Amino acid sequence: MLEVINANKIFIMNHNAGEILSINVSGLKDDTSPMRAIMDDMFSRLAKPSVTRNIAFHIYGTRVSEPDAARIAAAFKEHEGHIRRLAIVGAGFMSLWRLKKCVRKQGINVPVRFIFDINEAKDWLTGGH
Repeated sequence: MLEVINANKIFIMNHNAGEILSINVSGLKDDTSPMRAIMDDMFSRLAKPSVTRNIAFHIYGTRVSEPDAARIAAAFKEHEGHIRRLAIVGAGFMSLWRLKKCVRKQGINVPVRFIFDINEAKDWLTGGH
């Protein structure tokens, strides 16, 4: 069952009897304004429910700049009360390095994993591995 929220960029999926909020910003190259719009939409929706969620943040093929990495990490820190687990999925080498640095700097107090495979991420998010 999928609940589509923003043109298949943000949706809720069920996996192994658990629920995952999936945010897909895959394939964004040079113009980061679409990623910012998706992030703004996601965080406005994330703050509304009183439940915490597992989040899969897909960034396959997306170049995450230093300012965007800082903004993403700060946004996850600001909303960490609504996050149970966070998987950042599919980051390339430089994006991964930038995101890890910014997540560490923010001191996010929820379990965060950087995973390349979406199936592994779904298993971890729903209590598998």
